[in-house]
Amino acid sequence: MVWLYAPLIVKIGNIFFTMLDIFLISVLFYGIYRILSGTKGVQVIVGAVAFVALYIVVRIFQLHTCLWLMNQIAGVVAIALIVLFQPEIRELLSSIGKGGLYFNKHQKSDKKDLEEILKAVDNFSILHTGAIIVFERKDGLKKYIKTGTTINAKISAPLLIAIFGCYHEQGGSVFSPLHDGAVIIKNGKIAAAGCYLPVSGSTQISRDLGTRHRASLGMAEETDAIVVVVSEETGKISVAKEGKLFTNYDIDSLRDELTIQLGYGDTDEEEDSDEN
Repeated sequence: MVWLYAPLIVKIGNIFFTMLDIFLISVLFYGIYRILSGTKGVQVIVGAVAFVALYIVVRIFQLHTCLWLMNQIAGVVAIALIVLFQPEIRELLSSIGKGGLYFNKHQKSDKKDLEEILKAVDNFSILHTGAIIVFERKDGLKKYIKTGTTINAKISAPLLIAIFGCYHEQGGSVFSPLHDGAVIIKNGKIAAAGCYLPVSGSTQISRDLGTRHRASLGMAEETDAIVVVVSEETGKISVAKEGKLFTNYDIDSLRDELTIQLGYGDTDEEEDSDEN
């Protein structure tokens, strides 16, 4: 009697393995996306998908000249991509080997971290110390982090002040070697300092604002990061977000802005609710 159900069992098995196949491919592509997130590899993936979509359209409509041209290009592009993205491919294989494809720890925003940041920014504003602090959001900032010095330390006001601060010695004032770059905060930690940011070419920005503000705006134009910048000349606090630069913040308005944009304070609220 069992043999009567054999076709049904085979059909169910085929459906199961097809779904498993799709699931595994989806997991693989998602893992690759996570590794390449924050690098130029993401833009290339988008371009590759567009190329494949165009290729399918060309084949459907039998556009022979375009099809021949795309076939010639495909081989050259494949080799060029391997050479161009050798570092990303190496990092991908290394992450797979370490089992870090999916298990990167993500830390929630902490209100204590916000207060440490505000203490440092207040110090910068009072003493007219130039500073740029970048907060990573959905867009990965890996390629910018690589331009600086890896810190990977807990957020604290003394550390931020040490990075951007000025020290008085015999013969004059001495700035930290990381003073001129940006600090990038990722997953609740100071990921790196002395990082180089893209400088905006916008003509809308005031001529009174210098390179720090242009770099902050450039970062906000290219990514979804929130950037806090303190002017060395005036001590004024500004925030760059969504491709625009907003000026004249005080500590209270900055606290409100960062709480809204980054969710600072969530951890404390959750702990309070758990205790209740």
